[in-house]
Amino acid sequence: AVSVDAKAFRLADGVECVAWRDGAGVVYAVPSQTDPGDFHLVTDLTRLGLGQGLRCDCVAGVHRQACSHRTAVALRRQRERERERTTQGGQRGGPRG
Repeated sequence: AVSVDAKAFRLADGVECVAWRDGAGVVYAVPSQTDPGDFHLVTDLTRLGLGQGLRCDCVAGVHRQACSHRTAVALRRQRERERERTTQGGQRGGPRG
């Protein structure tokens, strides 16, 4: 069987933020692995002030078990933070026009 992390890695590129609050993503659409035409919603309870962490509407997520959709959102956010740091670092150290 493929691990949750391996599945999440494949899903991360398909994650789309569909709702924001104060400029930060709070709801994400993540492609379903079992139905290519469907998706799952992952909600950031912390940013919404409704609890802690990420919650997914998939079967595992509803039962508060680990799921690849939540992990995919976390991976996507991590990639975005790394890109921002790289871009900011390049702007500070690069030539000024």
